Formats: sequence, structure tokens, C-alpha cells
Amino acid sequence: KYFGEGPEASKKAELYREELKQKDRNSSNISIAKSNLGSKIDFIQMIKSLVSNKNIEIIDYDRDFVDLVNEKLDEHQSRFISDLENIADETNDTSLKKKILKAEKRFQKLLKEKERAEAKAEEEEKKREEEERKRKEEEIARKEAEKKQKKEEERRRKAELATLKKEKQRAEAELAKLKAEKRAEEEEKKRKKAESEAARRKEQITLFKASETIEYKDLRDSNHIIGVYSDDISKKILLFKRKLDRGKKIEEIDLISFLKGISLTNEKISTLTRFTTKANYLKAALETDQNIVGFITNYINNIYKSLYRIKIDIINEDISFVKKFQPIELSVAIDNILSNSRKKGAKKVIFEFNQIRKGLEIRIRDVGLSLSTSIEDWKLIFEEGVTTTKGSGLGLSHVKRIIEEDLGSTITYNPDYKKGFELIITIKK
Repeated sequence: KYFGEGPEASKKAELYREELKQKDRNSSNISIAKSNLGSKIDFIQMIKSLVSNKNIEIIDYDRDFVDLVNEKLDEHQSRFISDLENIADETNDTSLKKKILKAEKRFQKLLKEKERAEAKAEEEEKKREEEERKRKEEEIARKEAEKKQKKEEERRRKAELATLKKEKQRAEAELAKLKAEKRAEEEEKKRKKAESEAARRKEQITLFKASETIEYKDLRDSNHIIGVYSDDISKKILLFKRKLDRGKKIEEIDLISFLKGISLTNEKISTLTRFTTKANYLKAALETDQNIVGFITNYINNIYKSLYRIKIDIINEDISFVKKFQPIELSVAIDNILSNSRKKGAKKVIFEFNQIRKGLEIRIRDVGLSLSTSIEDWKLIFEEGVTTTKGSGLGLSHVKRIIEEDLGSTITYNPDYKKGFELIITIKK
């Protein structure tokens, strides 16, 4: 109990007790006992008990066991000093009393130093705690300031983003407005140009039609077709003459072919000229009741190909479609369509026959140049005076008249065909 009450005091006492058990208990060396605080405490208690007994007189004892002046007893030393004073009084030991007095003074000095040190430590602890409190408060204030600054920065950033977004939207709206205005301006220019072109073409067509009489139209149509065939005859004669000029030997088969071609063309001209003085001369030719697909196929293979060197493919030529028609008119229509393809320098022409619910569909398409972009409305190509080549603009108008008036059918242009030029003829049953 010399070290007080509580777990800390018990822990300190237990350390000295363990030291006694380990070193002093079974040792025969007296120096170990003299150097051990626990042994000294036990010895002092034993002497104290003896001197308090009136029946016992202490003659002498080993002073080394009561020499506690150099021991570091701290605040517990006062109890040992009190015990030693009791022993010194009972034994009348002046030397021990002096040592005790000196030790007590030293203890008081140490105690005051300890108190001052503790006070200083307490003050420093308070100061440290105050500094820690201030530091925490400053840290809290700093975090609050940072939080506030961050919040303010976030608000400012959002405001800037909102401003930028509005500015971007305004710029996009302005750009869209400019584009729309430009597009509207271009559309207006295009519309005015189209209107101007359409008005010009309409004026041309109107003037062209206004100058005609029925008799003149018939004569003009006839002359146009005769001119086409006459031009073909001239070209064949010129080609034949060039062969003669080059001194090339003319084979009998070539001569017969040349004469046959000219004869066939001339016969067509002769047939046409018989009706040039009659109104609606195209209706004057005799009608026939036969397979139109077979007639067109035979005409192309046996007549047209003998007159012109142009590649013509026929698809579904085995289809049979019997209807009344005038061969000369249908021949003129085919000639005009193929003439346009030749003038455009088409690589080849394809005739495709298809049976449909309404009757017979004939697709005639060439591989080459498509419809000129200068003709914005494809319906104009069937008007008289409008040309898709370098001709007079009468060919397709003839074709339209023949298809509609003689055959009671329709002809249209296919704008979706991009590899050249395609016409679709629908012949009703």
C-alpha cells in the first residue's frame, strides 16, 4: 500500500514484488537485497515493528537498508520518511535524523519542482488544448470558407455555363436563321429561274403551235420523219462512197446489204408520202391485228438493225400480246425513240416487255446520258419544240401522239433511272 490506491499504484507495487521474487527471494547475496527497493521497504517495516515493541531493544541494524535518500520514491517518499523518522526517534539515531532531514528537504524541493512542472505541463496542456481548439475552429472555419468558396465557384461556373449555353443557342439560332434565309433566297432564285424557264418554254411552245394549222402540222410531221430517213440514206451513201474512194473492194454481199437498207428506208418514205396531203395522216395507215411484241422484235432484228449499227437487247420477247394497231405508226414511234438514243451516243438500248394487270408494259431504256438538267419538268419532253438532243424537238411529240391516239395507251418518263434515259409505255388491253 506504500504506493497508494488504484490500478496504477497496484501496478507499480507489483513490479517491485516481481523483482523480489525473481532476484532477492532465493538469493544469498546481500548486495541484491540492499539494491532492491522492495527489500528495503520490507526491512523498514520489520524494524518499525520491532522498535514499536517496548519489550524489544534495538541494539543495531544495517544502515544500508534504510538509506532511501537516493531512491526515486516521488510522492510516495513522504510515507517512508515518516517511518524512518519513527525508527530514528525510537533508536535515537541522530545520523539517520540528519539524513532524513536532508532527504525531506530534497523531497520538498523535488515536490515543488514537480508541482511547478505539473503546473507548467498543465498550463502547456491548456495552451495546447486552446491552440488545438483554435486550430480546430480555424480548420472548421477554413473548411466552411472552402465549402462556401466551392459553392460560390460552382454557382459562378453554372452561371457561366448557362451564359455560354444561351450564347451558343443564340449563335445557333442566328446561324439557322442565316441558313434559312440563304436557303429561302436560293429557293426563290431557283423558283424564279424555273418560272422564267417555264414561261420561256411555254411561250416557245405557244408560238410554235399558234403558227400551225392542222394541214401544216400534218405536213410538218411527215417532212420531219422523211428528213430522218433521208438523212439515214445520205449517211449510208456517204459511207459506201468512202469505201469506193479508198479503193476498197466491195463484196457482192455488202452491195446487196447496202441496196437493201436504202430500199427499205425508201419504201418507208414512199409509204409516208402517200398521206402527206391528208389531215391526220398517221391514222390513215391500215390497221393490223397481231402480236405487238412479235412485231416490234421482228422490226428491230430484221429491219432496224440492218439500217443502223447500234446494240439493242430484247428482254421477254416470247410474250404474246395481240392488239389492233397501225404498223407504220408503231414503226415511226420506235424509229424516233431509237433515233434519240443514237443522237445521244447511247452505248446500247434495251427493250423489256412485261405483262401487267392493265395490259402490256414496254420499258425502253438506253445506257448513256440522262435527261438534261435544263429540263426541270420531264413532261415538257413530249411537247413540240422541246428537244432532249440536238434535233428539232418533234420526235417524242410524234411518239406521244401515236401511243395516245392510235394505241389509246400512255407513255411516261422514268426519273428514277440514272444510267441513261428510260421511257415506259403502257398498252391497254
